[in-house]
Amino acid sequence: SNASNHVDIIAGAADALRINNLLNVVDGNLEQGAFNVLLDGDLNVADTIGTETSTGLLRFSGSSAQTINSTNGVIYDMEINNAAGVTLNNDLTVRDQLSLEGGVFDLNIHGLTIYNPVASSGAFGPTLMIQTSGNSSDDGLSVYFDGATADPACFLYPLGTNANATVRYTPASLNLSDIADDGFVQINMSDSELSTVNNTALASNLLTYYWRIRNRSFGTAPTVESVTFTADDSDDPDAGTLYRAK
Repeated sequence: SNASNHVDIIAGAADALRINNLLNVVDGNLEQGAFNVLLDGDLNVADTIGTETSTGLLRFSGSSAQTINSTNGVIYDMEINNAAGVTLNNDLTVRDQLSLEGGVFDLNIHGLTIYNPVASSGAFGPTLMIQTSGNSSDDGLSVYFDGATADPACFLYPLGTNANATVRYTPASLNLSDIADDGFVQINMSDSELSTVNNTALASNLLTYYWRIRNRSFGTAPTVESVTFTADDSDDPDAGTLYRAK
C-alpha cells in the first residue's frame, strides 16, 4: 500500500525483489516493469500488479502452500512454481500471461479469468494443472476471446479436480469459429452424474462426471466447432473401455 497509489521497481537484477512473508496490494498498482517479484508467502490483492507494458512477473516460489486472497484483484503476468501449490480465495483476473511451472493452482469454488493460453514448459497433469472443487456451481476457468481472433480458435483448459479426495486431470479442449465480438467462455466440472441424462437407458455407461460450458458478454455467441473432454477411468463404469458423450 502506498499513498501515491503507484509503486515502481526501476532497477535491480532480473529477480529484483523477494518477499518472504505476506504481500499486500490493497490500493494502487505494483508495477514491476522489466523485473520479477518472487513471493514465498501469501498474497492479498485488492488492486493491480503489473501493467500492459510490463515484461516482468509475479512468481509464487514458496516451498509450502501459498494463498491468494483476492478482492477483484488483477495480475498481469503471474507464474506458479511451487510444488506445494497455490490456492485462490475469491475471484481473480490474470490480464496477460499465466504460467504453470510447478504445482497445482487450486481455484476451490472461485473463478479465474485469463486472457491468453496457460503457458508451461512441462506437461500438464495431476501435479501441474488448474484445479476446481468439482461442484456444478464452481466458477471455474473463464477465457477471453476477442473479435479479432482468427478462425479456428483452439484453446486448452488444463483443468482437474480433487473432489472426493481423488485427484484427476480432466482437461477440455475447445475449438471455436465465427468470433464476431468480445466475450468469455467459461468451463468447470462436476464430480457427479449429469441429472438430465436418461439414467434408465444409460445407467451402466454413465460417467460420474461432467463439464459445464457457458459464455458471457458476446453480442453473438461464436460457433463451437468441437469440444474434447478427457475423463478419468475412475469416473467411467466401464473403466475406459467405453465412453459416452453427455
